[in-house]
Amino acid sequence: MYDEQATSPHRPSALRHHPAQNKLSRARPYPPRKTIAKSLIVGDGVGNADVDQRPAWATAMMETIERSNATFEAGIRSVNARIDGVHTRIDGVHTRLTRLQGTIDSTRTLVIKSLQASAKASNRLVGFGTLENPLQAVVFHNGENPVDDVHLPPLVTSKDILNLNYNDLRSYAQGYGFSPLPTPSDRRASEMDKERMRQFVTRFIGATYIPPHQ
Repeated sequence: MYDEQATSPHRPSALRHHPAQNKLSRARPYPPRKTIAKSLIVGDGVGNADVDQRPAWATAMMETIERSNATFEAGIRSVNARIDGVHTRIDGVHTRLTRLQGTIDSTRTLVIKSLQASAKASNRLVGFGTLENPLQAVVFHNGENPVDDVHLPPLVTSKDILNLNYNDLRSYAQGYGFSPLPTPSDRRASEMDKERMRQFVTRFIGATYIPPHQ
């Protein structure tokens, strides 16, 4: 029996495929193509792909970067070496300055002691001191002149030591190294402390001591 539906030109055959399926069946499998961007990140993801997979310009760029990094690191090492050299020279200068300061301090101490010894020797010859032959000012241990630098009353004679007020007497005793210093308050200071400071100052400057009752 003749099947009209099977042979009708208006109805596709059951064996005929869809056009899209025909295209897929005719497509040939090609290997995936690597783009330039992908070829640069193959491997560790930072452009360290095999040399064969890199473009020539990428290889040249990487070599240029590596040379620049090497030059930069060498420059940093050179700068650090120069800085270390400067530090070494600074340390040497500091050491020499420290030695020089020690020499200056020693010389200053010798000068102060020499000035004190000279004034004391002159005062021993004068004794009590007079207006014609006054006592010489003896510098303090720090090199200050009690009259010119500290503005204390001058000690022209031994009696001037007796006439010092408590604060001036205490300043003289402190400048010459009297220890222990009594209280700064005149009201609380004992007469014994005052007498001890008078004797100390008189003998330190090389003058002859005068007791308070004379």
